Amino acid sequence: MTRKTFCKATQPGLEVSQIPNKTIVLPFDEETYPEFLTDNAAYKAYVQSWIDEYPELFPETIGEGWSLNGFTRESAKQGIRLRRILTTADREVWHIRPAFVMPYMTCDTATAEKLLFLRKWVPVWALAHVFEYDGMFIHRVTLQMGRYSLVGTTIKQPETLPTDVAADEKQTSISGETVHVATTVAKHCFLGASISPGAGETELTEAYRQFQREAQQVQPDYQPETVNTDGWQATMNAWSRLFPSICLIRCFLHAVLGIRNAATTATIAWYRRILDRVWDVYGATTKRQFSQRLRRLHEWGKSLHESALKTALLKLCQKKAGFLPAYDFPTCLRTSNMVDRLMRGMDKYLFAHQGFHGTLVAAEYGIRAYGLLTNFRPSPYNPRQGEANRNCASPFTQLNKKTYHECWLHNMLIATSGQAIYRFRYKKVE
Repeated sequence: MTRKTFCKATQPGLEVSQIPNKTIVLPFDEETYPEFLTDNAAYKAYVQSWIDEYPELFPETIGEGWSLNGFTRESAKQGIRLRRILTTADREVWHIRPAFVMPYMTCDTATAEKLLFLRKWVPVWALAHVFEYDGMFIHRVTLQMGRYSLVGTTIKQPETLPTDVAADEKQTSISGETVHVATTVAKHCFLGASISPGAGETELTEAYRQFQREAQQVQPDYQPETVNTDGWQATMNAWSRLFPSICLIRCFLHAVLGIRNAATTATIAWYRRILDRVWDVYGATTKRQFSQRLRRLHEWGKSLHESALKTALLKLCQKKAGFLPAYDFPTCLRTSNMVDRLMRGMDKYLFAHQGFHGTLVAAEYGIRAYGLLTNFRPSPYNPRQGEANRNCASPFTQLNKKTYHECWLHNMLIATSGQAIYRFRYKKVE
């Protein structure tokens, strides 16, 4: 039998469906869990304490009353049972799973934590060799994290939804076919990562639509104020279609990089002079000051000798309309530094794994899992900053100013409580 892989000629794209997640994850102690499970009074008091402190993890109707509702059957994989609760208002049944086991009881969290922590840098075959696990087991444990809502799991309060985002595409491949990862970031977190078979407006609109879908699950009328892009027309058109009132901000850094790419060893001295003047324009504090500095830069640029540097400089000066709107939104992202920084890690991840291998569906789950895991892993520690400046709090913790558990993977599993689960399938060929 031939293994099914991705092929642009026959695969038209993905369709998305959503199913409710009726599971709540709480950090029970593994050693005392069996006794705790059968103590109704203690169990109910523990759950109620979490409802009081972290209501965002539970259904909205939990405040109107709830009751215990029996047990599930014992898991054949992990040998444990779960308790069910019943919300009084809507008569819905919810499962409560301990955070020390993974979804679907695939394995214990202590095992998965080591694998998923290293998964960012280490390919599956290397993890399988070191930890002596089956490679497909590691692959499945990773991909199942891509089912959860990126936005809903990361943003725990609707009021913290960012009004200013950045978007860009990362080119990669699936089984040798070129695809693009449509990426949305804000607050140093991945909020969207979807595979686009092409770089056209239609394909990118469908890819970025997943971010819109998830954000509006958290806040139905969500509308970001600005989006920073590198100037690719298809990207800007896609965001304008999804959010008609959004303001498009052109990345100033990408315009500067266009000048850098035109520099040569022979023109390095002129390049440095141009760079000083360009960043002086960027430092303007008002629209009027920016326009004046850019006009003077343009006049000075026209006086230069004909060269690739001059052409690139004058091209930057012609993009004034894309830079000026940033002064109307004090909190917007004027450069793509944030998305570039996050995509740098994505680039290393894709390089280590030599792109994606298999189907478009698996690639979609895989890149979503990468984004979600990155949001919850501890931030990298730079020894040069010294112990006093050490801050390894995850992007999730820094954004929400809270953490549910000291272990980053337990923290992430608890944050998935009640979050929408997305299923991706190939569109039917008409």
